[in-house]
Amino acid sequence: MVVESPTKAAKIQKFLGDDYKVVASYGHVRDLANKPGSVRPDDGWGLTWQLTGSGAARMQELAAASAGCQMLLLATDPDREGEAISWHITEELKRRGVLPRPGMVLQRVTFTEVTHKAVTEALQQPRQVSAALVDAYLARRALDYMVGFNLSPLLWRRLGRSARSAGRVQSVALRLVCDREDQRQVFQPQEHWSIAADFTAALGASSDEAGGAGAAAGAAAAAASGVSLTARLVQVDGRRLQATSIGSQQAADALVERLWQQQQQQQQDSRHTTAAAAAAAGEEEEAGHGEGAARSVLYRVVSVVRKPLKRSPPPPLVTSSLQQEAGRRLGWGPSKTMSVAQQLYEGANTGEGLITYMRTDGVNLSAEAVGALRELIGSQYGAEYLPPAGARVYKSRAKNAQEAHEAIRPTDPSLLPAAVQGLTPDEVRGGKFTPTGAKLYALVWARAVASQMESAELTQVTAELQSPCNSLLLRSTGSSLAFPGYLAAWQGIGSSSSSSGGLAAAGAASSEAAAAAGEMPDADDDDDVADLTGSRGSALSRVLQQLQEGQPVELTEVLPARHFTKPPPRFTETSMVKALEEAGVGRPSTYAPTIRLLQERGYVLRSGRSLAPTPLGRLMVSYLTLFFPRYLDVNFTARVEEQLDEVSAGSLAWRQVLGDFHEPLQHDIAAAQQCSTTQVFEQLEQKLEHLIFPQQQRQQAMVAAGAAAEAGAAATSVTSLDPAYALCVVDGCNHDSLGCTFGRPLWPDAEEAALLSDEEEEVAKAAAAAGSSSSGTVIGSAKLIGRHPDSGQPVWIKRGPFGLYLQLGDDAPNPAAALAAAGGSSNGDSSSKPRAKAKSSSSSSSSGSSNSSSTAVPARASLPRGVSWSDITLEAALQQLALPRTVGLHPDSGEVILANSGRFGPYLQHMSLTVTLPKGSGPLDVTLDQALQAVAAKEARMRARGRDPYEVKPSTKKGGKKGASSSKSKTKTSAGSSSSSRVKGISGYNLFAREMKGQSRPSEVLSLLAAAWRELNGQQQQAWSQQAAAAATGGDSGAAAEEQSPAFV
Repeated sequence: MVVESPTKAAKIQKFLGDDYKVVASYGHVRDLANKPGSVRPDDGWGLTWQLTGSGAARMQELAAASAGCQMLLLATDPDREGEAISWHITEELKRRGVLPRPGMVLQRVTFTEVTHKAVTEALQQPRQVSAALVDAYLARRALDYMVGFNLSPLLWRRLGRSARSAGRVQSVALRLVCDREDQRQVFQPQEHWSIAADFTAALGASSDEAGGAGAAAGAAAAAASGVSLTARLVQVDGRRLQATSIGSQQAADALVERLWQQQQQQQQDSRHTTAAAAAAAGEEEEAGHGEGAARSVLYRVVSVVRKPLKRSPPPPLVTSSLQQEAGRRLGWGPSKTMSVAQQLYEGANTGEGLITYMRTDGVNLSAEAVGALRELIGSQYGAEYLPPAGARVYKSRAKNAQEAHEAIRPTDPSLLPAAVQGLTPDEVRGGKFTPTGAKLYALVWARAVASQMESAELTQVTAELQSPCNSLLLRSTGSSLAFPGYLAAWQGIGSSSSSSGGLAAAGAASSEAAAAAGEMPDADDDDDVADLTGSRGSALSRVLQQLQEGQPVELTEVLPARHFTKPPPRFTETSMVKALEEAGVGRPSTYAPTIRLLQERGYVLRSGRSLAPTPLGRLMVSYLTLFFPRYLDVNFTARVEEQLDEVSAGSLAWRQVLGDFHEPLQHDIAAAQQCSTTQVFEQLEQKLEHLIFPQQQRQQAMVAAGAAAEAGAAATSVTSLDPAYALCVVDGCNHDSLGCTFGRPLWPDAEEAALLSDEEEEVAKAAAAAGSSSSGTVIGSAKLIGRHPDSGQPVWIKRGPFGLYLQLGDDAPNPAAALAAAGGSSNGDSSSKPRAKAKSSSSSSSSGSSNSSSTAVPARASLPRGVSWSDITLEAALQQLALPRTVGLHPDSGEVILANSGRFGPYLQHMSLTVTLPKGSGPLDVTLDQALQAVAAKEARMRARGRDPYEVKPSTKKGGKKGASSSKSKTKTSAGSSSSSRVKGISGYNLFAREMKGQSRPSEVLSLLAAAWRELNGQQQQAWSQQAAAAATGGDSGAAAEEQSPAFV
């Protein structure tokens, strides 16, 4: 006999004796080969299998064990995966020549509990391996392979190797997590108020005490011997209050005032009567006492309604509800729950298995099990706890429920949880069954027993209190338990998250406010009524039952409470299981592995009990929803699961399912491959813009900074933006810890980035349309750090093609004017004047000089290495913007050594040689000695390779093939180099850029060139192209430049 688990094998071996040899397969022995071509659509959907890592040793053992036997029994688990394991073992034994063999019988047996009786009965009902279940497995495995092997390489090429894989189920589960996070981040909390009031009632008081002078007497009696109750305001002027009807403190204050003012007229009438009587008697002291008594505020009980309620028991546990209840009541994750359940199923060190098979979605129980449960209930609790109509029958509400197996139940209901908890140390010492297993067993036992018990009966009492003017209505509700029913077995089983008094004060606050109070409401109210029957709730119910219609009650205190609507809670592992089940995504056996895989691959992080998507996870979901929306659609995935169930039932061919899935997938893959990496990231940037720099918070920060500047204060501290910046959603993450692997915005690698992005062009145009950003206009993705202490210029963190950068000053309002101010020539002259002018402009801007014009290009710098966007201070930003820093003169060449910071980190520059700064040194603190050592080391390394450290390579056009200029000879620059050699083979745009820059490459000019080029009309661009062609052939095209440059300026 072949089973999956070695523990189960050892136990069944004891059941069957020496006539049988029970061997474990340790799960799957074969899987699809992990290489392209393992699924072959053009070959009739041929599949290539290979043994797993441990499969070879397992199959060798199985082949040897079955070589001389007369019967081979395949007793793997009773589900689709178990059927597949039996099929794989059969096929592999055939390949090895062990099967078929004359005189050998091959049979398949299944059982849902590891007990002697269940195994013996299974041997009497053998069958063959189910072809339909195997076909469903083949379809499922081929679908997963097609998604993984087709989409994962695309993810690697577009998003990097960190995006390890996509999956048919895991990607949909990840989308659920990301969509929930999106809902939370765009959620706008809404303020609302609830108003409750405390009253004192005199039990047995008659309605005649209400009104006139008798009201004072009734109030005194209530105060002396009354009981307290709490009611909430539910109706004003005949209008029923909704959860958010009271939307402001002003409205709440007005209603509070009305609650007290309702008695003013009554008080005044009573006061006049009492004062007149006192004056007539000449007893001023009695008049004062009467005035004090008149201060009591009385309402009237207008109705007392008693309503019986019944709550039916929940169904027995299945895989998903087992994981959910273990999460709610024990605080366990799905993986731990299934691991402990496996131990209980196998019955490690306990004689027999304690529970039935734990991977099931069927809620039905066998007739034998129901009979045993009813017998236990009658003897343990009494005949009144048995439903008079007979056994209860349940039907699953989950999508795609197969219901082929029983629900999870104890194999022997007479084994009480107390007996399991009392296992001896010898029975626990094996480490396979620990005391934690007793907790889960108690959960399974109680739920199974409760499912066959009578309903719980409750009495709900609702009293309504009305103001004297009949314009305000308050309501108080309490519940008490009349008959426990199934709660006798189910209530209080290991509840870690449920409380017994959650709704005890149901009259004290609105139910909507109570529901909004919790961040992670995992509890399912349909499964537990403990919240309705707590001690406070029962006490309130007893008070309300003694009230009489028309009875006066004294208002003692008004309790307004402020609330805010809450965003949808993040998924926990428990609620994630429920969401997957309700959506019909995956199978019971895949819930826990899917959630675990998302965390292991860095797509999801646990923040407390909550699941939050990582930047990588959000990036993957955004990419897949852009290019493969069908395969992340919940309904589509659920439909695929339904088709697999149809294959299991034998009503659909598995190859048809694969064909219907494969053709659209290939079409979508071809379409996605047509987009370049740059285009992909442009679309991702647009899709994720609201996560990187939330618009509202950006506006608030800029407005706050502007207001501080107008008040004369330096805006050096602006509230930081949402932690979702750079796509990170983990609170407190600095993008270098907590598993965060995405510390920069979404842009392609530097090697693939264009010279100027479309976004920069749009930003420049927006700035031109707005005139200036100094008034607080939102331009691009930016965060204001503060303002320069001397010039008052804003200091920004912005987003560019190569990541985050710092900027001093606002963007130029007009690209052409800014380019001219930065050093663009009006006649194409390539003299040193434009270069000097550009350098002067940059230097002036960096120093924060007050004479910087509005058209000057602002100074920019990269963020320091290891500094997060949320950690950068104004002082550090200004130091960074002051770069490059002159370290000193090189003693040999006499040239300066500069220290700077770029998008690849800090570096030194000596002439044309760049040297990466050693670790521990920064551009602001590196000394001349350290710089000379670093330069000398770089020179030595290059000379050792036969290269001149100061050789300048000819530049190649961006986007050209790598190595395109390798056939050209390498020349060292000199003052006598001809200008024509520099422009040979370049385009009109490159020539235009070079002339406008004055033959220099300041980064602030590069950021405006593309926008300026696009402002030229077709005739002007053609003129530059002719000039470039003429320069390449040695011709004279100065006239073209002189003709077109004035129009450009």
